[in-house]
Amino acid sequence: MRTETNRVGKNGIKICSLFLILMLLTAGCAPEEKTLLLPSAQSTEETVENTDPASDFSVKKIYAYTYVTVNALQKSAFLQNSGENMIRIATVEEQEDGKSRLVCREVDYRYGFYDTEGEYFGFRENWEGLWLDQEDGIQQDLSMENILPSPDGRQLLVYSGSMNYYRNVRLYTLGVSGSWILYDGVGERDCFLKGSFSPDGKWVTFDVAGVLTDDKGMVPVYDCGRRDYGGDGRYQTGEWEGYTCRFYMPDEFFYAAGDQSSALWSAELYNTPSGAPGLISFCRHNGSAVSMEMQYRPEAEASAGKLCLLGKSSEENEKESNVEENVFSYEAKMLPGYEGMPFLQYRISGEEGSLYYMGNVFQLWKTEMNADAGEESIRIFPEMVWDFLPLESGELLVLFGKTPGENSEYQNSNEKRDPLNKLDGTSYPYRIQNYWDIQSGDLYLYPADGSGGRLLYKNVQNFLGMEYDPGSKRILLETYENNNLARRRCIILEL
Repeated sequence: MRTETNRVGKNGIKICSLFLILMLLTAGCAPEEKTLLLPSAQSTEETVENTDPASDFSVKKIYAYTYVTVNALQKSAFLQNSGENMIRIATVEEQEDGKSRLVCREVDYRYGFYDTEGEYFGFRENWEGLWLDQEDGIQQDLSMENILPSPDGRQLLVYSGSMNYYRNVRLYTLGVSGSWILYDGVGERDCFLKGSFSPDGKWVTFDVAGVLTDDKGMVPVYDCGRRDYGGDGRYQTGEWEGYTCRFYMPDEFFYAAGDQSSALWSAELYNTPSGAPGLISFCRHNGSAVSMEMQYRPEAEASAGKLCLLGKSSEENEKESNVEENVFSYEAKMLPGYEGMPFLQYRISGEEGSLYYMGNVFQLWKTEMNADAGEESIRIFPEMVWDFLPLESGELLVLFGKTPGENSEYQNSNEKRDPLNKLDGTSYPYRIQNYWDIQSGDLYLYPADGSGGRLLYKNVQNFLGMEYDPGSKRILLETYENNNLARRRCIILEL
């Protein structure tokens, strides 16, 4: 009997040993390409049980993901070209030597796992200093002033400068070593300097107002897919108050809008049917009038690839550059219904080019960018609009802002306030929040048939921007926390 008991005990030990070995082997099969999220990042999930469209929430699930980025980056999270249940973020990664780098990660916001897709650039010291690593031929003490991401977040247009009016603009691309220097040299600091990517991400300009290139107001446009940056022979030289500057010879160009009777207030690139870029500009006139101007290549000329280069290339020294006439179309029209808003709040939607803009803080207008098309007032909203996004389906995402005062205080206050920015009137949610002292916002979905809106999400705070992915029916709301623009929190709504 004792012998039988010992034999059973040995078999039990063998079974336990096999079980432990199986557990170890299973643990060793975990995918190595996935990494746990950073200690500073956090992912949370909120399930919405009642999905009745008439209820407060008409979304299936709500997720949130927090991380650290740089405050110079206005948008750091992206749905475009991201996988299922994934978002792409630009986040700071600390290194063992105490330095940091800005990297791109694709994050599974459900569980907090991520893949690091690549590095944009490193910082000379810690990331809070915002000092770029020194590159050959570039001044060392450069602090980052602004970072503009491409629509999918794979490219960054970085503006940096120093106290002695030195400016540098370069384009960083994931998977490409180094950077593409677009502008380098002395330049005016207090000016309307703004860049823009085309919505399809194929084109970019670092200067929609033409303030850095030359005295002709040229807006240089570059092919984002270019990789053969070349050497100094690809640059054109210029002067600013006696100092030399250089900029990369553009693939396309336009002329900045505005003249003695009107002042350029905002501009950006847009897509055209030919695939070539277009430039849409907005100018302020006397009183509260605002005009829209468009420049674009006719389809035949776009395929011919004609380009006029201004100034002198450094390769030719004193020889004039080869000049070929640049042929483009020009259209202009006044914006009806604009009632002296202190900023321009607009969106371009659709392949044919529909312009949506706020005439006042309650009224949304729509006009076709074709000068021959008519205008129509879309709707008057019951609350002050903080931000909006037109969808391809004709629906509208609208974020209403909650302010300390009553709505009546804002209804006629546009003419009583100074412009948000006299040089750059482009509206950003962060600027609007501070301008109107917005405390929070509620997100609504308005159907295309003109009926009332459905509440999607309440109490959005410290809002920076939103994006919608029609394929997966997801809404991304980017916010910041603790009054710190570097501490980001993304809210993902799955419809």
